[in-house]
Amino acid sequence: MLDKLKVYRLEVEVVNGLNKDNYGPFTALCHNEELTSVCNRYKDSLGWVNEPKEDGIEGFHWGHKIGIHKASLVHLWFVNKRVMKDLFDAGFRLSVYLVDSDKVLQGETQCAFHPDNATLIEQLDFERSIEYGYGHRSSLTLEPLRELA
Repeated sequence: MLDKLKVYRLEVEVVNGLNKDNYGPFTALCHNEELTSVCNRYKDSLGWVNEPKEDGIEGFHWGHKIGIHKASLVHLWFVNKRVMKDLFDAGFRLSVYLVDSDKVLQGETQCAFHPDNATLIEQLDFERSIEYGYGHRSSLTLEPLRELA
């Protein structure tokens, strides 16, 4: 059996010419200038953010995507509902991935994974994301999902 973790990631799809990829609010503005204002408001609303290595993620490199490896931590990234609404209006979604647990680099409040090791299983709209972000403050812990090898 393989252990799988659900990883939560706030992201938007950005298309540049023939290339498209999903970016989080810290990197999307580098790939689409129209997202600069909303991404900056989001970053300002957080008030704090550890860089991946500061968060305890060993082995992080820029090919990794950053996400949240525990449902009980999602609320840390959903600080201001108005700013979150603006992000979702700009096209962001809360994506849910399944990743082999041995391929997830876990830090204190976030994790890193390579997109080649992840399977997108769901994208949540604003209403479901807000319910998730504010409804799971600390009552839910994430158990690994088991899948037959």
